Amino acid sequence: MAEHNIVVFAGDHCGPEILQAIEQHRPSVGKFVLKEHLLGGCSIDTTGTPLTDEALNAANSAD
Repeated sequence: MAEHNIVVFAGDHCGPEILQAIEQHRPSVGKFVLKEHLLGGCSIDTTGTPLTDEALNAANSAD
């Protein structure tokens, strides 16, 4: 089974509960690696920008 790299943007309307649901079902779906990055207000509060270059680059290189 192939491994897939997925970028997950936790932001104003996607909290940890969504990522927990994904983690619970991941073994039945396939093999993939989640890379978390912030988006929107959460990112602004932390980094001063709604979308960092690092997050954008990660999304562009994801599957």
